Amino acid sequence: MSDQHRGYDIGLGILDTAKWQLVCLLIRIIFRDMHCVCQQAQHVKVSEAKASRYVLPHFVCWATIQAHRVTAEYVEKDFNNLHPSISPILTSHLLDVCTFKEELTSLESKVESKVEAA
Repeated sequence: MSDQHRGYDIGLGILDTAKWQLVCLLIRIIFRDMHCVCQQAQHVKVSEAKASRYVLPHFVCWATIQAHRVTAEYVEKDFNNLHPSISPILTSHLLDVCTFKEELTSLESKVESKVEAA
């Protein structure tokens, strides 16, 4: 996976497998949100659809419109951490891969001491 996407550096110093795991998780969340609004059409029984030939198409049309609404919400937020479904996942990921200032300072002092010793 390239570290560049639309001019943004998404490398963050993590392995490619971790990047793909994060991307796959975010895609699953997006499709879960779209699946939730489409469930109405999935629960229509075929026998009900046969009773009225307009029942199933109406449910399918309604579910499609709802899926477009969810997609529009993601597009409006530019598929980034502003969307409430994605924000907690990205925040958790950033906490997992971040380096705290104390840890960085400790590592810098160890490197400096080894450089001075050499």
